[in-house]
Amino acid sequence: MIVLRAWFFIILSLLPLLPLLLPGVRAAREPALPTVVRTVCPVGCAYASIQAAINASAAGDLVDVLAGVYVENVMLKAGVSVQGADPATTIIDGNQADHVITSLDAALGPDTVVSGFTVRNGRSVEGGGVELYRASPTLRNLIIEDNFAGNNFGGGIAVISGAKPIVENCIIRHNTALRGGGIGVYDANSSITLRNTTIISNTASESGGGLFLFQLATATLSQVVIEGNRATRRGGGATVANQSTMWLDQVTVRGNESVTGSAGGIAVDLASQVTLERTTVISNTALLDGAGIQVDRSTLVVRNQCTFDGNVAGRNGGALATSGTATAASPVTLQDTIWRANRAANLGGAALFNPNTNLVSRGNRLAENRALNGGALYLVTISPTLQGNQFRRNQATQYGGAVVVDQGSSPTLFDNEFSNNQAANLGGGGALMLQSASTPQVISNTFTSNVATAGSGGAIVILNNANATVNENRFESNAGLDGGAVLVSAAQAQMQRNTFSNNTAQRLGGALVTTAQANLILQDNVFSANSAQTSGGALLMQGNSSGLLTRNQWLSNSAVSGGAVYLIASGPTLADSLFRENVASQYGGALVADQGSQVTLRGNTFELNVAGLNGGAALLQSAST
Repeated sequence: MIVLRAWFFIILSLLPLLPLLLPGVRAAREPALPTVVRTVCPVGCAYASIQAAINASAAGDLVDVLAGVYVENVMLKAGVSVQGADPATTIIDGNQADHVITSLDAALGPDTVVSGFTVRNGRSVEGGGVELYRASPTLRNLIIEDNFAGNNFGGGIAVISGAKPIVENCIIRHNTALRGGGIGVYDANSSITLRNTTIISNTASESGGGLFLFQLATATLSQVVIEGNRATRRGGGATVANQSTMWLDQVTVRGNESVTGSAGGIAVDLASQVTLERTTVISNTALLDGAGIQVDRSTLVVRNQCTFDGNVAGRNGGALATSGTATAASPVTLQDTIWRANRAANLGGAALFNPNTNLVSRGNRLAENRALNGGALYLVTISPTLQGNQFRRNQATQYGGAVVVDQGSSPTLFDNEFSNNQAANLGGGGALMLQSASTPQVISNTFTSNVATAGSGGAIVILNNANATVNENRFESNAGLDGGAVLVSAAQAQMQRNTFSNNTAQRLGGALVTTAQANLILQDNVFSANSAQTSGGALLMQGNSSGLLTRNQWLSNSAVSGGAVYLIASGPTLADSLFRENVASQYGGALVADQGSQVTLRGNTFELNVAGLNGGAALLQSAST
């Protein structure tokens, strides 16, 4: 026992010496201190020049710069950190003589930290404020402002030839360059990491007002603000070009502008890739297309609660415009995002998707977007999947309140919600316009309270040689001039297992109108409580339309004539269907065939239908058979 006590007191007495005996313990508990601290100040210190202090230092030393204005152009040294008092009081002024700060040393890594300065008034071909050629320092707590690289790129910072800087808690503002007014990153091995940084009010006379990535460059942005930057041609906020890559997480892209071209927020070009998560793209503008983002032959992924709000394009694609080629498509994935109050003067209030865009859109919410045509989306010659999206209160001045499907597109629209969308003028299609040889599949969607204010097809218009499959959808309380829910004109439609209820037409076809030699296959649908103010409470077929209408239920529809169905110069087959409790205030409680219609009736049941004048169940007139 005495021996054990002796050892206990020996160990206790050695504890204060443990850090000395085991240096690794001290390293784990205390930060390493600089070998030498060299102090710089305007008057009274050993050094009056930052460069002189750096030159006298070795790796591991710290240059501590007190408040003051230092008119010089600084070359960094590997392993020597330079620390200012704070950006408000410690200023390095380049006097427009060269880069304010530069490094050409590949050995210079993130342990070389530059912090606590305003870096201003630099002028160079590239990297007016900071030029990093192969060097990879940490830039922290800096204001980089009023620098110029007019003939090339990177007005504020240029990252070149394998440089990989980390930029944290910085403000990069009022810088100017041909490309990348704020920051330019160039070539395959170059990258930049930006954290908690603001890139604001920079200008590019060509492209990439805030940020420019080129030739396989890479950027990673987290909690960054890109605001109020301008580019004359494109990419007001940023341009990502020539196989470059950018990741954005919790980034705000706000109020940037493309003055004469496209991509007010971000331009993505030439086999590049951009991924956005938890990012907001708001109030950007472009004279032409894609005020938020424009994608050309590149990949875009937008997911995880990103928001596009209030972007305005002078032509097409209020928030987003895409394009590709047969050999270089643009894959675009949109998932769990919000698109609100974006505007385009012509096509696609939220987005325009041009040919060779491989689009997948799932779980997105699109509301209150506006355009001349395609209030939310405009699809041109593409075959996308749109699944589980919400389209609410979007508006087109002419046609396609929510979506236009055009020029041979073959989309699949599955399990989406379309509600309170509007086509304001004569074009129609309060929710969807399906046209021009397109072959859409519209399956298991809901269409509620959509309106074609002065046109036809309160929910959908199908026309101009389109061939649409419309199955298992619910159409409720939609309204139009003709065709409260759907208009089919000079096109084909196969419609199965849909439900049409409480749709209204100001004139013809409370639920559905066909015209101009349309061909309609209508099977296993339910039409209930639809109404038209003149003819065809549920359906009106005219203009030599034809079709096969089998196993449908026509229940409690109403009109002046043809409480359920009105045929004008058309020749469908109606078979194995139930007509019950339909009402016409004048003629044909269930059915009217008029103006030479040649209708085949087979195996139908007519129960409790009522007409105010003639034909309680059916009326055939004017050479109809």
